Amino acid sequence: MAMESVPESQTLHISKLRKRWQVLVLQLISTVSLLFLMKRMNTIFGSCTDQFIADSGGPESTYWCPAYEHTRGLRYWTDSDSIDLFLPDFVHGLVDLSGNTLSGDATFVAPVLLCAVITAIWVYILHQSEKIQMWVNRLISLGFVGWMVLPFLLSWIYAMVVSGPHLPFGHENPVYNHIDHLWDPFMFIFEMIFLGIVFAPILAGLMGIWDSPRG
Repeated sequence: MAMESVPESQTLHISKLRKRWQVLVLQLISTVSLLFLMKRMNTIFGSCTDQFIADSGGPESTYWCPAYEHTRGLRYWTDSDSIDLFLPDFVHGLVDLSGNTLSGDATFVAPVLLCAVITAIWVYILHQSEKIQMWVNRLISLGFVGWMVLPFLLSWIYAMVVSGPHLPFGHENPVYNHIDHLWDPFMFIFEMIFLGIVFAPILAGLMGIWDSPRG
C-alpha cells in the first residue's frame, strides 16, 4: 500500500519547514534580540569614562578610545595618519547621507544594514547549486585579483607610453607612483576587518539565524 502523503503543516522537510510562519517568527525574534544585545553592549561599553577623556587631553583631542563604538577608532586612525578611508563615511556610520556627524546608536545603522545585505547574499548563494557556488567563488577571486592588478598595470603602461619608461614608485610626483593602486584592495580589507571587530558577532549571528540548511 502506498504511503499517505504528509500534510505540509506536519512535514519536517527542511526546505518546507524553513518557510513556516512559526520559523520565520522565531528568526525575527532572534534578530531583534541580537540587535538589542548590540545596543546593550554600546550602552555599557560604547563610550570612554570622563577620567579617560580628561587624561587624553579633553574632548577636543584625538585619542584612541578603547570602547565598543567603532567610530572613535576610525576617526583616530584617519586624523592621526591622514589616511582616507576607501568605503564612504556613511557606510562606516561616521556620517549620515547628508554629511552630518553621527554618534551613539545612530553609528550602527549603516554597518548593521551592510551586515544584513551580506547575510542575504550569503544565504541566497548558499542555497544555489554547487556549480553556481563554484562560479561565484571564482568570480569573486578573479574580481579581487583584477581589482588589485589591472589599475596598477594600466596606469603604469599608459604613463610609460606618454612619459617614457620609469619605475612605478619613488617619485615626488604622486601621479607616477602607480604602486599606490595596489593598496586600495588592501585598504578595503583592512576596513572590513576593522568593522569586523565590532560587527563580526552581528554578522555571524545573522547568518546563523537565517542560514537554515537545505533539504
